[in-house]
Amino acid sequence: MSNYLSEHFQSWEFKCPCSECKKKKIHIDLNLVYRLEEIRKKIGNKPIDITSGVRCKAENYRAGGSSNSPHLLGKAADIQAEGASPVFVALMAETVNGVRLGLYPNHLHVDILPANPSRYWLVKKYNQTPIYSGDERELQNFLRKENVI
Repeated sequence: MSNYLSEHFQSWEFKCPCSECKKKKIHIDLNLVYRLEEIRKKIGNKPIDITSGVRCKAENYRAGGSSNSPHLLGKAADIQAEGASPVFVALMAETVNGVRLGLYPNHLHVDILPANPSRYWLVKKYNQTPIYSGDERELQNFLRKENVI
């Protein structure tokens, strides 16, 4: 049986890294995987590294995730793209329907939950409170307002 969930992503890439979860079967929402494939195409087919996928409650706490994190549901991934900044990846990912995007200093958070409280957020430095985009529908406008681009 193949470990591939799609053309470029395998199930092991999304596994919780904690020692208790190593042998557990994970559930990753395939809608997320399909949207990651779309993002990969938008950024010129550069490889995408899943730095955090599914998390158990303990790992989510260690990672500083919110108590209702979509990582707990298999509906989120933190990603990095080879040779591309998180801002570039986010600007390309914005055109993919049905994703929320969180920009962090070294990665992009992608999830498939409805916008709540916003579709976009920004964390300029780790361990800081996120800045939410509110009703702003254009990522570029939000990032300009926050002096990111």
